[in-house]
Amino acid sequence: MNYLTVAIPAYQAEFTIGTCLDSLLDAGIDGLEVLVVNDGSNPQISQAVTDYVEKYPDHIRLINKEYGGLGSALNIALREATCPWFRILDGDDRLDPQGLAKLMQVLKDLEEQNPKPELLVADYYYEIPQKQGKKQLQRSSFANVFPEEGINSWSRLKNFTIDQILGKQSLVYRLDLLRKIKLRLPDQLAYVDEIFSYEPLPHVRRIYYLAEPVYIFPLGRSGQASNMKVMQKHLKDLLAVALEMFRRVRLDSVRPQRLQQYMYRHMARVIAVCLMLSCDEELGNVASLKTMDLIWSEFEKINAPATRVLQKKPMLNPKRILKASKSYVDQDVYNLIGKVFIID
Repeated sequence: MNYLTVAIPAYQAEFTIGTCLDSLLDAGIDGLEVLVVNDGSNPQISQAVTDYVEKYPDHIRLINKEYGGLGSALNIALREATCPWFRILDGDDRLDPQGLAKLMQVLKDLEEQNPKPELLVADYYYEIPQKQGKKQLQRSSFANVFPEEGINSWSRLKNFTIDQILGKQSLVYRLDLLRKIKLRLPDQLAYVDEIFSYEPLPHVRRIYYLAEPVYIFPLGRSGQASNMKVMQKHLKDLLAVALEMFRRVRLDSVRPQRLQQYMYRHMARVIAVCLMLSCDEELGNVASLKTMDLIWSEFEKINAPATRVLQKKPMLNPKRILKASKSYVDQDVYNLIGKVFIID
């Protein structure tokens, strides 16, 4: 029996898709369904994946489609998935074989339990480039948030820090939950994995915490989506995604309180990046503040009470945003948040 669908949206990942798939094979392919969705990329993606499909036809599938963006690729994967659990793996990232083996054992054991958790949260690694081409794995852990490994509820969790985000690197959802809420991601937009990581959370009641790093997320790659220069080019997409997140989840209605606190923080982080990227140093602070006001007005149209709560967050203070906007050149958003926006 296969327990976990790994959805790999692949766009121009022909040089990394082999390493990505090999990381799954290194842990053993048993129990895995791997859906590689070639999102209108060049033919080399299909050629690179075909050998894996022929060797593991019961576990690896290639789905070719016209370009529609990340959301379109993930929507197809959600439709085609057949396993009880579902997670995302970018085509230029990989999973840790030891962590994946542990994850698969946990998922197998959970199938024997009732009631089952709707979400599994696991630690993950950042892979940080060092001098002379060396790389270092830095663990990102949620041990300070979850009281114990195993099944928890939101009300038992401790506070997340601002640099702790439940993102695609850490989340494994029950597929039936995603289908129950009819999760559908927007086409033709970048950064829609933020919606995937955010919208389902209020529907989760039980969370299994796995204190084992599973995902390996390399930093410092040229053209990486999390690089602030790249994000600036796609600011319209990021802002559209932030507004869609705000529209889909009415924050002032989220319960329990611990989950509401987390979701406000997650939203504040996304908005902070949008505001930072909207600042124009050449036009000066006055113009930048006017642009920030215009952005806030869009959020206020959706939910004025929640907008007012967010505007009081220290990390969204206009002076702080203006100062941070001068620091983001060549920074990765994960490093920047950790250095600039750490608050109580």
